[in-house]
Amino acid sequence: MTTTWPEKRALTVSLVGLVFQVAQTTVLLLLSLWTHSQATRAAALLASGGILIWMLLALIYKQRRLVREEAFEAEQLRREREASGAGSALFGGQEEQFLLARRRLIWMHRWLVPLFTIAIIAQLAISALAYWSWSLGTALRDRSWALPSNAAVAASFAAGMAFLAFLLSRYLTGMGRQADWRLLRAGAAYLMGNTLACAALAATLGLVYFQMYVPERAVAYAIRLLMLVLGVEFLLKFVLDFYRPRRPDEEPHLAFDSRLLGLFCEPGGIARSIAEAINYQFGFEVSSTWFYKLMQRAAAPVLCFGVLTMFAISSVVIVDTGEMVVIERFGRPLQSGAATE
Repeated sequence: MTTTWPEKRALTVSLVGLVFQVAQTTVLLLLSLWTHSQATRAAALLASGGILIWMLLALIYKQRRLVREEAFEAEQLRREREASGAGSALFGGQEEQFLLARRRLIWMHRWLVPLFTIAIIAQLAISALAYWSWSLGTALRDRSWALPSNAAVAASFAAGMAFLAFLLSRYLTGMGRQADWRLLRAGAAYLMGNTLACAALAATLGLVYFQMYVPERAVAYAIRLLMLVLGVEFLLKFVLDFYRPRRPDEEPHLAFDSRLLGLFCEPGGIARSIAEAINYQFGFEVSSTWFYKLMQRAAAPVLCFGVLTMFAISSVVIVDTGEMVVIERFGRPLQSGAATE
């Protein structure tokens, strides 16, 4: 019967995610040492941040499986006592004191999850600010940048890892729609961040083969900034969670479940992701109110109207007396001769 429990499948998937994250980090680190690519090094440090996430998810779902087994055994014992006429009480009304697995799970959510969250934030900050020979103010064309080598082979490895990370992220995103597997969304979102980093890395390493080095350096910049942004996002969610109203039966949320990366997991569900973030922060269904539904219906038309209006305004130019103008269409001059007065 235990084979049908959702916690067992979630634990297996979490261990697969942990193994994949460790393998991805190892491969990227080896590639960075082989190619001397700063973008590859940045992608490796970004991937290393997911190891703690998957480790915590595996611990949580392992403990949840123990809680399910403990509850099942307690229910079996209760039925046996009822059948023998000993009464329905399991331990004389003191059941909660003997359910050790449940108490350990509560302890994990109260202490272990915050400790792991702080460790993840610290790792992202250190990875973004330390271990670098160049600062975030270094120009992309500065001569101090190391020139990558063996770019073609490294690009193929990066593309393969991007593809595998994308498949695993999409699979976990689908699982995360179920209530029992909702915590897996944190790992799915972080894997999507790895997917984007590896895809950009593969593209820019391909350009390095043609002696184009600036895009590879720009990706290194972007990944370092992404780690800083994720660290700030996790820190803000961690702090705001202390002041957020919550229901007694509400499932704990993970501060490192990135809403920013979650937008890329489900591009068609951006509005839903924003609604979930608002509901979580305020503690009730803000997205169910009439005002939010009105704004949700009107947001897209208003945004499109604003973009078209700005484009139309930019197409209108007032030419004063004594001035000359060149008429263009999509950047190409329409006149072959002199400018029009």
